[in-house]
Amino acid sequence: MVSARNLLNRFRREERGAVAATYALAIIPLVAMAGVGMDYARLMGMDSELQNGADQAALAAATQLDGKTGACSRAATAAVSLVSNLSLLASGNSAVTVPSETTCDAMGQVRFYRDKAKTQAANSDATARYVEVDVNAKTVDYALLPVTGLLPGADLDATAFAGLGSAICRVPPLMMCSPDPTRPFNAASKKGMGVRMTGQGGNSWAPGDFGFLEVGQGQLSQLVDALALDTGSLKCAPIDGGTDPETGNAQVLFAAINTRFDIGDGNGGQLSVCNTGSCPPARNTVKDLVKPDASLGNNACRQHGSGWQLPPVGRRFRPGPGNGTEALTTLFDADGVIDAIGATRDLCHYNSYNPLKADGTRFSCSDYNGGLSEKFGDGRWAISDYFRINHPGVSPPNINMTRYEVYLWELANNNMPYNAAAGVNRQFGRPLCLPGTSTIDRRVLTIAVVKNCDAIRGGSTAVEVDEWVDMFLVEPIVDDPTEIANGRVRDGVYMEVIREAAVGGGAGNPTPQAIRKDVPYLIE
Repeated sequence: MVSARNLLNRFRREERGAVAATYALAIIPLVAMAGVGMDYARLMGMDSELQNGADQAALAAATQLDGKTGACSRAATAAVSLVSNLSLLASGNSAVTVPSETTCDAMGQVRFYRDKAKTQAANSDATARYVEVDVNAKTVDYALLPVTGLLPGADLDATAFAGLGSAICRVPPLMMCSPDPTRPFNAASKKGMGVRMTGQGGNSWAPGDFGFLEVGQGQLSQLVDALALDTGSLKCAPIDGGTDPETGNAQVLFAAINTRFDIGDGNGGQLSVCNTGSCPPARNTVKDLVKPDASLGNNACRQHGSGWQLPPVGRRFRPGPGNGTEALTTLFDADGVIDAIGATRDLCHYNSYNPLKADGTRFSCSDYNGGLSEKFGDGRWAISDYFRINHPGVSPPNINMTRYEVYLWELANNNMPYNAAAGVNRQFGRPLCLPGTSTIDRRVLTIAVVKNCDAIRGGSTAVEVDEWVDMFLVEPIVDDPTEIANGRVRDGVYMEVIREAAVGGGAGNPTPQAIRKDVPYLIE
Protein backbone atom coordinates (compact mmCIF):
# COMPACT_ATOMS: atom_id res chain seq x y z
CA MET A 1 0.00 0.00 0.00
CA VAL A 2 1.39 3.36 -1.08
CA SER A 3 1.74 5.80 1.72
CA ALA A 4 0.59 9.37 1.58
CA ARG A 5 4.20 10.48 1.75
CA ASN A 6 5.12 8.38 -1.31
CA LEU A 7 2.19 9.77 -3.26
CA LEU A 8 3.26 13.29 -2.41
CA ASN A 9 6.84 12.59 -3.47
CA ARG A 10 5.64 11.01 -6.74
CA PHE A 11 3.48 14.06 -7.45
CA ARG A 12 6.43 16.36 -6.91
CA ARG A 13 8.59 14.34 -9.31
CA GLU A 14 5.88 13.84 -12.01
CA GLU A 15 6.59 15.81 -15.31
CA ARG A 16 3.72 14.60 -17.47
CA GLY A 17 1.34 17.45 -18.32
CA ALA A 18 3.94 20.24 -17.84
CA VAL A 19 3.77 21.12 -21.56
CA ALA A 20 0.03 21.67 -21.36
CA ALA A 21 0.55 24.23 -18.70
CA THR A 22 3.14 25.99 -20.87
CA TYR A 23 0.74 26.07 -23.80
CA ALA A 24 -1.96 27.41 -21.56
CA LEU A 25 0.29 30.25 -20.58
CA ALA A 26 1.46 30.91 -24.19
CA ILE A 27 -1.90 30.66 -25.97
CA ILE A 28 -2.61 34.38 -25.88
CA PRO A 29 0.64 35.57 -27.53
CA LEU A 30 0.48 32.67 -30.03
CA VAL A 31 -3.02 33.67 -31.11
CA ALA A 32 -1.88 37.28 -31.31
CA MET A 33 1.10 36.34 -33.50
CA ALA A 34 -1.08 34.26 -35.82
CA GLY A 35 -3.53 37.12 -36.00
CA VAL A 36 -0.79 39.57 -36.95
CA GLY A 37 0.42 37.26 -39.73
CA MET A 38 -3.04 36.57 -41.08
CA ASP A 39 -4.25 40.12 -40.92
CA TYR A 40 -0.99 41.50 -42.38
CA ALA A 41 -1.28 39.10 -45.33
CA ARG A 42 -4.91 40.19 -45.81
CA LEU A 43 -3.89 43.83 -45.61
CA MET A 44 -1.08 43.43 -48.17
CA GLY A 45 -3.36 41.50 -50.50
CA MET A 46 -5.90 44.28 -50.30
CA ASP A 47 -3.19 46.87 -50.92
CA SER A 48 -1.93 45.02 -54.00
CA GLU A 49 -5.42 44.66 -55.41
CA LEU A 50 -6.17 48.30 -54.83
CA GLN A 51 -2.90 49.39 -56.48
CA ASN A 52 -3.58 47.08 -59.39
CA GLY A 53 -6.96 48.75 -59.82
CA ALA A 54 -5.32 52.19 -59.80
CA ASP A 55 -2.69 51.06 -62.32
CA GLN A 56 -5.32 49.71 -64.70
CA ALA A 57 -7.41 52.84 -64.36
CA ALA A 58 -4.43 55.09 -65.16
CA LEU A 59 -3.41 52.94 -68.15
CA ALA A 60 -6.95 52.95 -69.50
CA ALA A 61 -7.08 56.72 -69.13
CA ALA A 62 -3.70 57.20 -70.83
CA THR A 63 -4.87 55.38 -73.98
CA GLN A 64 -7.28 58.26 -74.65
CA LEU A 65 -4.71 61.06 -74.46
CA ASP A 66 -4.45 61.63 -78.21
CA GLY A 67 -4.63 65.43 -78.05
CA LYS A 68 -7.98 65.50 -79.81
CA THR A 69 -11.21 67.09 -78.62
CA GLY A 70 -12.69 65.24 -75.66
CA ALA A 71 -9.45 63.47 -74.70
CA CYS A 72 -9.74 64.28 -70.98
CA SER A 73 -13.41 63.31 -70.82
CA ARG A 74 -12.73 60.03 -72.60
CA ALA A 75 -9.76 59.36 -70.33
CA ALA A 76 -11.79 59.84 -67.15
CA THR A 77 -14.61 57.70 -68.51
CA ALA A 78 -12.17 54.95 -69.42
CA ALA A 79 -10.70 54.96 -65.92
CA VAL A 80 -14.12 54.79 -64.28
CA SER A 81 -15.40 52.07 -66.61
CA LEU A 82 -12.40 49.81 -66.28
CA VAL A 83 -12.40 49.54 -62.49
CA SER A 84 -16.14 49.69 -61.86
CA ASN A 85 -16.45 45.90 -61.62
CA LEU A 86 -13.33 45.20 -59.61
CA SER A 87 -14.08 44.03 -56.07
CA LEU A 88 -11.65 43.76 -53.18
CA LEU A 89 -11.38 42.19 -49.74
CA ALA A 90 -12.63 45.40 -48.21
CA SER A 91 -15.45 46.02 -45.78
CA GLY A 92 -18.78 47.45 -46.81
CA ASN A 93 -18.79 48.55 -50.47
CA SER A 94 -15.76 46.65 -51.71
CA ALA A 95 -15.82 47.80 -55.35
CA VAL A 96 -12.94 49.95 -56.61
CA THR A 97 -14.27 53.36 -57.59
CA VAL A 98 -12.94 56.45 -59.34
CA PRO A 99 -15.03 59.60 -59.50
CA SER A 100 -15.71 60.87 -62.99
CA GLU A 101 -13.77 64.14 -63.30
CA THR A 102 -13.59 65.11 -66.94
CA THR A 103 -11.99 68.55 -66.69
CA CYS A 104 -8.47 68.93 -68.11
CA ASP A 105 -6.74 70.10 -64.95
CA ALA A 106 -4.65 68.78 -62.07
CA MET A 107 -7.43 68.89 -59.46
CA GLY A 108 -9.40 66.08 -57.83
CA GLN A 109 -8.74 62.38 -58.18
CA VAL A 110 -8.20 62.30 -61.97
CA ARG A 111 -5.43 64.79 -62.71
CA PHE A 112 -3.91 65.69 -66.06
CA TYR A 113 -0.41 67.04 -66.70
CA ARG A 114 1.65 68.32 -69.59
CA ASP A 115 4.95 66.83 -68.42
CA LYS A 116 6.26 63.69 -66.80
CA ALA A 117 7.66 65.67 -63.85
CA LYS A 118 4.13 66.91 -63.01
CA THR A 119 5.30 70.53 -62.86
CA GLN A 120 2.78 71.79 -65.43
CA ALA A 121 -0.92 71.07 -65.17
CA ALA A 122 -2.80 70.46 -68.39
CA ASN A 123 -5.39 73.03 -69.39
CA SER A 124 -6.84 71.51 -72.56
CA ASP A 125 -7.26 68.24 -74.39
CA ALA A 126 -4.25 69.11 -76.55
CA THR A 127 -1.91 69.60 -73.59
CA ALA A 128 -2.99 66.58 -71.52
CA ARG A 129 -0.17 64.08 -72.04
CA TYR A 130 -0.09 62.35 -68.65
CA VAL A 131 -2.77 61.31 -66.17
CA GLU A 132 -2.72 60.52 -62.46
CA VAL A 133 -5.58 58.57 -60.89
CA ASP A 134 -6.48 58.15 -57.21
CA VAL A 135 -8.93 55.38 -56.41
CA ASN A 136 -11.28 55.90 -53.49
CA ALA A 137 -9.96 54.74 -50.11
CA LYS A 138 -11.26 51.41 -48.78
CA THR A 139 -11.39 49.94 -45.27
CA VAL A 140 -10.21 46.46 -44.51
CA ASP A 141 -11.27 44.97 -41.13
CA TYR A 142 -8.81 42.82 -39.25
CA ALA A 143 -9.99 39.27 -38.59
CA LEU A 144 -8.28 38.43 -35.27
CA LEU A 145 -6.58 41.51 -33.91
CA PRO A 146 -9.83 43.38 -33.07
CA VAL A 147 -10.33 41.07 -30.07
CA THR A 148 -8.25 43.62 -28.22
CA GLY A 149 -10.60 46.36 -29.28
CA LEU A 150 -7.60 48.48 -30.19
CA LEU A 151 -7.27 47.68 -33.93
CA PRO A 152 -10.66 47.85 -35.63
CA GLY A 153 -9.23 48.03 -39.22
CA ALA A 154 -7.20 50.08 -41.71
CA ASP A 155 -7.98 52.51 -44.53
CA LEU A 156 -6.02 51.99 -47.77
CA ASP A 157 -5.78 54.05 -50.93
CA ALA A 158 -3.72 53.89 -54.15
CA THR A 159 -2.45 56.25 -56.85
CA ALA A 160 -1.05 55.57 -60.32
CA PHE A 161 0.53 57.85 -62.93
CA ALA A 162 0.68 56.94 -66.62
CA GLY A 163 1.39 58.39 -70.04
CA LEU A 164 1.15 57.44 -73.69
CA GLY A 165 4.50 56.40 -75.14
CA SER A 166 4.98 56.64 -78.90
CA ALA A 167 7.33 54.51 -80.96
CA ILE A 168 8.38 54.65 -84.60
CA CYS A 169 8.57 51.20 -86.13
CA ARG A 170 9.87 49.42 -89.22
CA VAL A 171 12.52 52.05 -89.97
CA PRO A 172 16.24 51.39 -90.45
CA PRO A 173 17.94 52.32 -87.20
CA LEU A 174 19.92 55.38 -88.29
CA MET A 175 20.68 58.50 -86.24
CA MET A 176 22.39 61.81 -86.99
CA CYS A 177 23.67 64.47 -84.61
CA SER A 178 21.78 67.76 -84.90
CA PRO A 179 23.71 70.70 -86.41
CA ASP A 180 22.50 72.90 -83.55
CA PRO A 181 21.19 71.03 -80.50
CA THR A 182 19.92 74.26 -78.93
CA ARG A 183 17.30 74.67 -81.67
CA PRO A 184 14.76 72.38 -83.34
CA PHE A 185 16.14 70.81 -86.50
CA ASN A 186 13.13 72.03 -88.53
CA ALA A 187 13.35 69.82 -91.62
CA ALA A 188 10.92 72.04 -93.52
CA SER A 189 13.46 74.88 -93.52
CA LYS A 190 16.23 72.53 -94.72
CA LYS A 191 14.39 70.85 -97.60
CA GLY A 192 16.87 69.95 -100.33
CA MET A 193 19.95 70.41 -98.13
CA GLY A 194 22.67 67.85 -98.68
CA VAL A 195 24.18 66.28 -95.58
CA ARG A 196 27.57 64.59 -95.59
CA MET A 197 26.95 62.21 -92.72
CA THR A 198 30.13 60.76 -91.29
CA GLY A 199 30.76 58.17 -88.62
CA GLN A 200 31.63 59.41 -85.15
CA GLY A 201 35.24 59.26 -84.11
CA GLY A 202 36.22 57.59 -80.86
CA ASN A 203 33.90 58.33 -77.97
CA SER A 204 32.90 61.83 -79.04
CA TRP A 205 30.05 62.84 -81.29
CA ALA A 206 29.83 66.05 -83.34
CA PRO A 207 27.14 67.74 -85.50
CA GLY A 208 26.55 65.71 -88.64
CA ASP A 209 28.03 62.51 -87.20
CA PHE A 210 25.85 59.53 -87.86
CA GLY A 211 25.51 56.18 -86.23
CA PHE A 212 23.17 53.28 -85.76
CA LEU A 213 20.61 52.76 -83.03
CA GLU A 214 20.68 49.54 -81.10
CA VAL A 215 18.26 46.84 -82.24
CA GLY A 216 17.47 43.47 -80.72
CA GLN A 217 20.27 42.24 -78.48
CA GLY A 218 22.78 44.60 -80.05
CA GLN A 219 24.29 41.97 -82.36
CA LEU A 220 25.88 43.10 -85.62
CA SER A 221 23.89 40.57 -87.65
CA GLN A 222 20.62 42.03 -86.35
CA LEU A 223 21.71 45.52 -87.36
CA VAL A 224 22.72 44.30 -90.82
CA ASP A 225 19.31 42.68 -91.30
CA ALA A 226 17.55 45.86 -90.16
CA LEU A 227 19.45 47.91 -92.75
CA ALA A 228 19.36 45.47 -95.65
CA LEU A 229 16.11 43.55 -95.49
CA ASP A 230 13.00 44.94 -97.10
CA THR A 231 10.60 43.59 -94.49
CA GLY A 232 12.94 42.46 -91.77
CA SER A 233 12.12 42.27 -88.11
CA LEU A 234 12.86 45.94 -87.57
CA LYS A 235 12.40 46.96 -83.96
CA CYS A 236 10.45 49.96 -82.74
CA ALA A 237 12.36 52.95 -81.39
CA PRO A 238 10.79 55.44 -78.95
CA ILE A 239 9.90 58.65 -80.76
CA ASP A 240 11.57 60.75 -78.09
CA GLY A 241 14.63 58.52 -77.92
CA GLY A 242 15.75 56.28 -75.10
CA THR A 243 17.69 53.71 -77.14
CA ASP A 244 21.46 53.42 -77.18
CA PRO A 245 23.72 54.29 -80.12
CA GLU A 246 25.93 51.59 -81.59
CA THR A 247 29.62 52.48 -81.60
CA GLY A 248 31.84 51.38 -84.43
CA ASN A 249 30.70 51.24 -88.04
CA ALA A 250 31.49 47.83 -89.52
CA GLN A 251 31.95 47.77 -93.30
CA VAL A 252 29.17 45.25 -93.68
CA LEU A 253 26.71 47.93 -92.54
CA PHE A 254 27.61 50.09 -95.52
CA ALA A 255 27.25 47.09 -97.81
CA ALA A 256 23.76 46.65 -96.37
CA ILE A 257 22.85 50.24 -97.29
CA ASN A 258 24.34 49.86 -100.78
CA THR A 259 21.90 47.07 -101.63
CA ARG A 260 19.40 49.88 -102.16
CA PHE A 261 21.56 51.00 -105.11
CA ASP A 262 21.64 47.49 -106.68
CA ILE A 263 25.16 46.84 -105.35
CA GLY A 264 25.71 43.34 -103.97
CA ASP A 265 28.84 43.66 -101.85
CA GLY A 266 29.01 41.09 -99.07
CA ASN A 267 26.39 38.72 -100.48
CA GLY A 268 28.55 35.72 -99.64
CA GLY A 269 29.05 36.80 -96.03
CA GLN A 270 26.74 38.43 -93.53
CA LEU A 271 24.48 39.61 -96.36
CA SER A 272 23.73 36.09 -97.51
CA VAL A 273 20.09 36.79 -96.61
CA CYS A 274 19.97 39.00 -99.71
CA ASN A 275 20.45 36.06 -102.04
CA THR A 276 16.77 35.23 -101.75
CA GLY A 277 15.59 38.61 -103.05
CA SER A 278 14.79 39.98 -99.62
CA CYS A 279 17.06 43.04 -100.10
CA PRO A 280 15.60 44.55 -103.27
CA PRO A 281 17.07 47.72 -104.77
CA ALA A 282 15.09 50.87 -105.38
CA ARG A 283 13.27 51.09 -108.71
CA ASN A 284 15.46 54.05 -109.64
CA THR A 285 19.14 53.33 -108.98
CA VAL A 286 20.82 56.17 -110.87
CA LYS A 287 24.27 56.67 -109.40
CA ASP A 288 27.75 57.82 -110.33
CA LEU A 289 28.99 54.24 -110.74
CA VAL A 290 29.27 52.36 -114.00
CA LYS A 291 29.55 48.73 -115.10
CA PRO A 292 31.48 47.40 -118.09
CA ASP A 293 28.45 45.45 -119.33
CA ALA A 294 25.19 43.86 -118.28
CA SER A 295 26.72 40.58 -117.13
CA LEU A 296 25.80 39.17 -113.72
CA GLY A 297 28.51 36.60 -113.10
CA ASN A 298 31.44 36.54 -110.68
CA ASN A 299 32.03 40.02 -109.24
CA ALA A 300 29.82 41.84 -111.74
CA CYS A 301 27.36 43.05 -109.09
CA ARG A 302 29.92 44.12 -106.51
CA GLN A 303 32.22 47.11 -106.31
CA HIS A 304 34.98 45.55 -108.32
CA GLY A 305 37.05 46.03 -111.46
CA SER A 306 34.60 43.87 -113.41
CA GLY A 307 31.51 45.19 -111.59
CA TRP A 308 30.32 48.52 -110.22
CA GLN A 309 33.07 51.16 -110.28
CA LEU A 310 33.69 54.87 -110.56
CA PRO A 311 34.59 56.14 -114.04
CA PRO A 312 38.22 57.19 -114.59
CA VAL A 313 39.10 60.39 -112.71
CA GLY A 314 39.03 62.55 -115.83
CA ARG A 315 35.57 61.31 -116.76
CA ARG A 316 33.76 61.95 -113.46
CA PHE A 317 31.76 64.98 -112.45
CA ARG A 318 34.18 67.50 -110.94
CA PRO A 319 32.94 71.09 -110.58
CA GLY A 320 35.35 73.93 -111.21
CA PRO A 321 35.91 76.74 -108.66
CA GLY A 322 32.75 78.59 -107.67
CA ASN A 323 31.51 81.25 -105.29
CA GLY A 324 28.16 79.93 -104.11
CA THR A 325 26.09 82.44 -106.09
CA GLU A 326 26.03 80.98 -109.63
CA ALA A 327 22.72 80.30 -111.34
CA LEU A 328 21.77 76.63 -111.32
CA THR A 329 21.49 76.75 -115.12
CA THR A 330 25.30 76.86 -115.11
CA LEU A 331 27.20 73.76 -116.22
CA PHE A 332 29.60 73.28 -113.36
CA ASP A 333 31.72 70.34 -114.57
CA ALA A 334 35.25 71.58 -115.17
CA ASP A 335 35.81 69.89 -118.56
CA GLY A 336 32.36 68.69 -119.60
CA VAL A 337 33.55 65.07 -119.92
CA ILE A 338 31.36 62.76 -117.83
CA ASP A 339 30.78 59.03 -118.31
CA ALA A 340 28.09 58.77 -115.66
CA ILE A 341 26.58 61.16 -113.16
CA GLY A 342 24.24 60.47 -110.31
CA ALA A 343 22.49 63.11 -108.29
CA THR A 344 25.47 65.20 -107.23
CA ARG A 345 26.42 66.36 -103.76
CA ASP A 346 25.83 69.98 -102.86
CA LEU A 347 28.44 71.90 -104.84
CA CYS A 348 30.14 73.15 -101.69
CA HIS A 349 30.84 69.54 -100.71
CA TYR A 350 33.33 69.22 -103.59
CA ASN A 351 36.80 70.49 -102.70
CA SER A 352 37.35 71.48 -106.32
CA TYR A 353 34.46 73.93 -106.07
CA ASN A 354 35.77 75.75 -103.00
CA PRO A 355 38.56 78.23 -103.81
CA LEU A 356 41.31 79.10 -101.38
CA LYS A 357 40.89 81.93 -98.91
CA ALA A 358 43.56 84.52 -98.23
CA ASP A 359 44.79 82.49 -95.26
CA GLY A 360 45.33 79.42 -97.41
CA THR A 361 42.27 77.50 -96.20
CA ARG A 362 39.39 76.62 -98.49
CA PHE A 363 35.88 77.94 -98.40
CA SER A 364 33.46 75.34 -97.12
CA CYS A 365 29.73 74.79 -96.84
CA SER A 366 29.79 76.69 -93.54
CA ASP A 367 30.49 79.84 -95.54
CA TYR A 368 27.31 79.30 -97.56
CA ASN A 369 24.84 77.80 -95.08
CA GLY A 370 24.83 80.38 -92.31
CA GLY A 371 27.60 78.91 -90.21
CA LEU A 372 26.35 75.36 -89.71
CA SER A 373 28.79 72.49 -89.59
CA GLU A 374 30.50 71.95 -92.93
CA LYS A 375 28.84 68.53 -93.05
CA PHE A 376 25.61 70.35 -93.92
CA GLY A 377 25.35 71.92 -97.37
CA ASP A 378 23.28 74.74 -98.80
CA GLY A 379 21.04 72.75 -101.16
CA ARG A 380 22.66 73.90 -104.42
CA TRP A 381 23.52 70.98 -106.70
CA ALA A 382 24.45 70.52 -110.37
CA ILE A 383 21.00 69.90 -111.79
CA SER A 384 21.90 71.21 -115.27
CA ASP A 385 24.90 68.87 -115.58
CA TYR A 386 22.66 66.00 -114.47
CA PHE A 387 20.08 66.66 -117.17
CA ARG A 388 22.74 67.26 -119.86
CA ILE A 389 24.22 63.80 -119.31
CA ASN A 390 21.17 61.76 -118.30
CA HIS A 391 18.40 63.49 -120.29
CA PRO A 392 20.07 65.19 -123.26
CA GLY A 393 17.87 67.75 -124.93
CA VAL A 394 15.47 67.87 -121.97
CA SER A 395 15.38 70.82 -119.60
CA PRO A 396 14.56 70.35 -115.92
CA PRO A 397 10.84 70.92 -115.34
CA ASN A 398 11.94 73.33 -112.61
CA ILE A 399 15.55 74.45 -112.22
CA ASN A 400 15.08 74.50 -108.44
CA MET A 401 14.02 70.85 -108.18
CA THR A 402 15.64 68.91 -105.37
CA ARG A 403 17.45 65.66 -106.13
CA TYR A 404 14.54 63.71 -104.67
CA GLU A 405 12.06 65.58 -106.89
CA VAL A 406 14.13 64.74 -109.99
CA TYR A 407 14.28 61.12 -108.85
CA LEU A 408 10.46 61.03 -108.55
CA TRP A 409 10.09 62.75 -111.93
CA GLU A 410 12.16 60.00 -113.55
CA LEU A 411 10.06 57.33 -111.88
CA ALA A 412 6.79 58.98 -112.88
CA ASN A 413 7.95 59.19 -116.50
CA ASN A 414 9.71 55.82 -116.53
CA ASN A 415 12.75 57.71 -117.72
CA MET A 416 15.71 56.43 -115.75
CA PRO A 417 19.07 56.69 -117.58
CA TYR A 418 20.08 53.29 -118.89
CA ASN A 419 22.98 53.50 -121.30
CA ALA A 420 23.68 49.80 -121.54
CA ALA A 421 25.07 50.04 -125.07
CA ALA A 422 27.03 53.26 -124.77
CA GLY A 423 30.78 52.71 -124.48
CA VAL A 424 32.86 50.78 -122.02
CA ASN A 425 31.63 52.49 -118.84
CA ARG A 426 27.89 52.07 -118.85
CA GLN A 427 25.21 53.69 -116.73
CA PHE A 428 22.41 51.46 -115.49
CA GLY A 429 19.70 53.54 -113.87
CA ARG A 430 17.30 50.64 -113.42
CA PRO A 431 17.96 47.62 -111.21
CA LEU A 432 20.06 45.01 -112.93
CA CYS A 433 21.77 42.89 -110.31
CA LEU A 434 19.82 42.24 -107.14
CA PRO A 435 16.45 40.46 -107.37
CA GLY A 436 13.20 41.39 -105.72
CA THR A 437 10.84 44.33 -105.61
CA SER A 438 9.65 46.49 -102.75
CA THR A 439 6.44 48.24 -101.87
CA ILE A 440 8.38 51.05 -100.19
CA ASP A 441 10.87 53.55 -101.53
CA ARG A 442 14.23 52.01 -100.73
CA ARG A 443 16.13 55.26 -101.25
CA VAL A 444 14.14 57.09 -98.58
CA LEU A 445 15.28 56.52 -95.01
CA THR A 446 13.78 57.88 -91.82
CA ILE A 447 16.55 59.28 -89.62
CA ALA A 448 16.51 60.24 -85.96
CA VAL A 449 18.02 63.70 -85.48
CA VAL A 450 19.59 63.50 -82.02
CA LYS A 451 19.98 66.55 -79.80
CA ASN A 452 22.11 65.23 -76.94
CA CYS A 453 25.20 64.13 -78.88
CA ASP A 454 27.42 66.21 -76.60
CA ALA A 455 26.45 63.93 -73.74
CA ILE A 456 26.92 60.67 -75.62
CA ARG A 457 30.07 58.81 -74.71
CA GLY A 458 30.48 55.68 -76.75
CA GLY A 459 27.21 53.78 -76.53
CA SER A 460 26.49 54.22 -72.86
CA THR A 461 24.08 57.17 -73.08
CA ALA A 462 20.56 56.90 -74.48
CA VAL A 463 19.77 59.27 -77.33
CA GLU A 464 17.22 62.09 -77.17
CA VAL A 465 15.46 62.56 -80.50
CA ASP A 466 14.65 66.09 -81.63
CA GLU A 467 12.91 65.16 -84.87
CA TRP A 468 12.43 62.20 -87.20
CA VAL A 469 13.33 63.22 -90.75
CA ASP A 470 12.83 61.54 -94.12
CA MET A 471 16.05 61.71 -96.13
CA PHE A 472 16.99 60.68 -99.66
CA LEU A 473 20.02 58.47 -100.34
CA VAL A 474 21.96 60.52 -102.89
CA GLU A 475 24.94 58.31 -103.72
CA PRO A 476 26.29 54.90 -102.77
CA ILE A 477 29.06 54.50 -100.22
CA VAL A 478 32.35 54.29 -102.09
CA ASP A 479 35.77 54.49 -100.49
CA ASP A 480 38.10 55.77 -103.20
CA PRO A 481 41.16 57.93 -102.37
CA THR A 482 40.69 60.15 -105.40
CA GLU A 483 37.09 60.85 -104.42
CA ILE A 484 37.91 61.37 -100.76
CA ALA A 485 40.38 64.02 -101.89
CA ASN A 486 37.50 65.78 -103.61
CA GLY A 487 34.98 65.81 -100.81
CA ARG A 488 33.65 62.28 -100.61
CA VAL A 489 34.09 60.93 -97.11
CA ARG A 490 35.35 57.51 -96.18
CA ASP A 491 32.50 55.47 -94.72
CA GLY A 492 30.22 58.45 -95.23
CA VAL A 493 26.55 58.41 -96.16
CA TYR A 494 25.40 61.32 -98.32
CA MET A 495 21.73 62.22 -97.99
CA GLU A 496 19.29 65.02 -98.82
CA VAL A 497 16.64 66.35 -96.45
CA ILE A 498 13.13 65.69 -97.77
CA ARG A 499 10.75 66.58 -94.95
CA GLU A 500 9.82 65.90 -91.37
CA ALA A 501 8.80 62.26 -91.16
CA ALA A 502 5.08 61.54 -91.10
CA VAL A 503 5.17 58.96 -88.33
CA GLY A 504 1.43 58.55 -87.93
CA GLY A 505 1.11 55.69 -90.41
CA GLY A 506 -1.92 55.12 -92.58
CA ALA A 507 -2.78 56.04 -96.14
CA GLY A 508 -1.62 59.63 -95.80
CA ASN A 509 1.90 58.59 -94.82
CA PRO A 510 4.27 59.08 -97.77
CA THR A 511 6.85 56.74 -96.24
CA PRO A 512 4.98 53.60 -95.20
CA GLN A 513 8.12 52.17 -93.63
CA ALA A 514 7.55 54.67 -90.80
CA ILE A 515 4.73 53.43 -88.62
CA ARG A 516 3.83 54.96 -85.27
CA LYS A 517 2.52 52.97 -82.36
CA ASP A 518 1.16 54.57 -79.21
CA VAL A 519 1.42 52.41 -76.11
CA PRO A 520 0.30 53.41 -72.57
CA TYR A 521 2.86 52.86 -69.86
CA LEU A 522 3.04 53.31 -66.11
CA ILE A 523 5.41 55.94 -64.77
CA GLU A 524 4.74 55.54 -61.05
